Amino acid sequence: MNGVDQPSADYDNVVVNGSWNGWNGWGVTLSDDNQDGLWTGSLELAPGTSFEYVVAVTGPADAYSGWGLQWGDGCQGSNVSVTVGSSGSVTETSLLAGCSDISGCMDLNASNYDMDATEQQLDQYGNINCLYTSCNEIPEPGCIYPDGFGPFNAEFTSSDCTTYGGTPCEGITSELNGCMDENATNYNINATIDNGTCEYACLPSWQVTVTDQNHSIFISGVSYDLDGNILSDGSLIGVFYYSNEMYLCAGYTQVQDGIMQISVMGDDVATDEMDGLVNGSPLLFMVWDINLCEMYPANVLFSNGPEIYISNGITFITDIIMQPNGPTSQEINCLSGWTIFSTYMKTLDMQMTSILSSIENDVIIAKDYLGAAFLPEFSFNGIGELTVGWGYQLKMENERSLIIDGDYAFPENNIIELSAGWNLIGYLRTMSAPTDSVFSDLVDEGNLIIIKDYLGAAFLPEYDFNGIGNMQPGQGYQIKLVDSGILQYLANDLEY
Repeated sequence: MNGVDQPSADYDNVVVNGSWNGWNGWGVTLSDDNQDGLWTGSLELAPGTSFEYVVAVTGPADAYSGWGLQWGDGCQGSNVSVTVGSSGSVTETSLLAGCSDISGCMDLNASNYDMDATEQQLDQYGNINCLYTSCNEIPEPGCIYPDGFGPFNAEFTSSDCTTYGGTPCEGITSELNGCMDENATNYNINATIDNGTCEYACLPSWQVTVTDQNHSIFISGVSYDLDGNILSDGSLIGVFYYSNEMYLCAGYTQVQDGIMQISVMGDDVATDEMDGLVNGSPLLFMVWDINLCEMYPANVLFSNGPEIYISNGITFITDIIMQPNGPTSQEINCLSGWTIFSTYMKTLDMQMTSILSSIENDVIIAKDYLGAAFLPEFSFNGIGELTVGWGYQLKMENERSLIIDGDYAFPENNIIELSAGWNLIGYLRTMSAPTDSVFSDLVDEGNLIIIKDYLGAAFLPEYDFNGIGNMQPGQGYQIKLVDSGILQYLANDLEY
């Protein structure tokens, strides 16, 4: 591995992957005990065995997938073929680790610009081999030749340029289009007109804690952006979990052609903090769109395997569809007297004290379905934190407007667990929906007895009576079940 910038902190393992184990990654792990840049490992195969291989570096950047960055025949991407000789013989094979520099024109304004070039190509006189058609395109005052360009200096002036058959350019004679943002990767210091071509290094800081257990997810379908187009290569797909009042990444992969894999890390029980998913946790997918430089929630189409996190589980999904980001705040009208309220927002502080702080002077009491109470008069919070998907009874002295800021709790990603008997539930959709349609699954199971709103209007499935009408954002509802069950609302872009 001499002469390349790998391994590194991002890719700290060197492996050989090949056809002998179905290209599954982590084929042979190499080591460099004396740190001389020569990485070695061993594999036992029968004489006469034929196989192909590549070398890869893997590490935190690819969640230790066993692949990461890989080389076949140098930068050509082809696999190296080997046939094992007879016992006692030596079979030699080699490849170039990394890529040698590629010479070419690196100026975006030149007609022969080479996007693959890693070093500027020069001729025997030190002139750059970039071709320009006019003085408006040159990077600095100099001489345009049919096969290159040379800048002026004290020893070589415009008259010398003419003598050698070139076109002298004393300076930029008119406006030069290009990227003028210094933060862009293609910033042109000579540009005088920004033509909207700026490109940016657009990657999020998704940090994954590698633990002793994981769940493998294989993606074989198509990933779509917000406009329904195929997601650009280089975008990221990740699985997240909620801990310490923020969303944390448990594993991700980069969008590319072919099958993609995400190794979703599980929680390490040996540590105090939550550093991965626990068995039964929902798989919350997020997409980083490299063109928009922004993270969005995503819906996925499961084809096989568990749809929740299982240690050592294997899940196959096909299409991934980006979803618009949800609202950043919710306004709830809290009426005078008794009501039932709920929120579809997740805030940095979910304590009932913080949620109701802006209207606390008019709050008499708030209760959850177990009867635990929040009594601001006595600075007593027996409820603690609000649970996403639950409703809460609220008694107000005066009517007030409650505004809750935070992240949207997407209904398709939040399963509401219900107990046998009475519960108080919230409503997570941004648009209303018919009560009887929302609970059709529980009705079909024969598990739903009654639902009531804060006014006492009821939905009675036994009599096919819907006195509630539509469920509304910001409101909560009493629900009675025969046995425990679950409720999961449809995504906002789906209709009941």
